[in-house]
Amino acid sequence: MTMSPLISAMIAAAHAAGEGLITDRERIATLTIHSKAGAADMFTEADLKAEATVRERLMAFAPDYGFLGEEGGLTPGRDADHVWVVDPLDGTTNFLTGSPLFAVNIALARQGDVIAGVTYVPAMNELFWAEKGNGAWLGEKRIKISPRATIEESVLGVGIPFATKPDHEQSIWLGSPAAGTMPIGNRASARGTWRPGSRSFARRGGSSPTRAATSST
Repeated sequence: MTMSPLISAMIAAAHAAGEGLITDRERIATLTIHSKAGAADMFTEADLKAEATVRERLMAFAPDYGFLGEEGGLTPGRDADHVWVVDPLDGTTNFLTGSPLFAVNIALARQGDVIAGVTYVPAMNELFWAEKGNGAWLGEKRIKISPRATIEESVLGVGIPFATKPDHEQSIWLGSPAAGTMPIGNRASARGTWRPGSRSFARRGGSSPTRAATSST
């Protein structure tokens, strides 16, 4: 296994942001909390600091690329073909309530196509990464999408949208014939989507490492 300079830079940025999040988690009671669209949709100064950390590291590696951050929005770059896509703290509610399931997500899109992705879960020291043409990895272990294709064979990871967001009512309806359901709380952990009434399970990766590696797994 050989990591490219691109993936190495993305991992370094994720690790730096993750270290800051672990430090901030120790002082949750003093963090300033903001609301985007109601009390259930929050972000904190920890989100902002993590995004600034990631941005600083990535801009040092590729200063001409655009940057799309969940908190700061889009800053176009001189290189219009490449854009960093960053969720600096995926799972803010989990972070604030003591769950270890929160992550730093970084992806690189080239002309709209995700070509590399990193998800770092600092509280569990888990690193997922992938690059187009080089597969998907958990640390140094190669990983692949499960061959299970039906609801009956699957355990579903469930992330229920906030009540103020689309599809909330459909998402809380869990009357599926799946082998089980498992609440997740951060999008990076999701491996697929299912709609009420459907008998099929659609795998997805969003901007996560799984999608970046799809062409090579």
